[in-house]
Amino acid sequence: MKKISNKLGMLGGAAVLLFLACGIISGTWVVKFEIAKNNPLFWTGEFYYSQVDMSEAGDWEDHKDHLKDIDLIGFELWAVNNTDSDKKYRVYAASDGSGLDATSARSEIETSGTLILDDVPLPPGINTHITYGQSFKYLKNFEKLVSYAEDGSIRFFAMETDGAVHADLHVDSMYVIVTFTAGL
Repeated sequence: MKKISNKLGMLGGAAVLLFLACGIISGTWVVKFEIAKNNPLFWTGEFYYSQVDMSEAGDWEDHKDHLKDIDLIGFELWAVNNTDSDKKYRVYAASDGSGLDATSARSEIETSGTLILDDVPLPPGINTHITYGQSFKYLKNFEKLVSYAEDGSIRFFAMETDGAVHADLHVDSMYVIVTFTAGL
């Protein structure tokens, strides 16, 4: 009986060493980055602007050096369109090094930014909730968005699709939700 116990113990130890040596230790994390809560995004006069710094999330900071894959990126939005007509919004993204920021012209964003959300509907006068699951039907250029996330910071630019320029949108809250896998 003792021999069987010793062999099982050695087999278990060998399994743990193999597990460690092969880098199988990994996990999946979900982090939510708050863009706006209870106040509007920064209105530039042509578009809404915000930036997400991935270092603000503890799980991201703890595991970014062992990042294996960004599995999903989605959004969650609560917003009110304060006009009397239906509106649709586009969201562009850019990296820190892109040169695009709150001082850029709308035409620069549309030309040099990456369209990541398209035709997000906001009916007039009601609080609209776009869930994380619903956000995927509006998501575009996922691979480019992933590359921005891997760099650690994403700049966002939201604007009406019809080219109108007015600040009649109130965003109660918006989150970027990133699911990633990391391991040794």
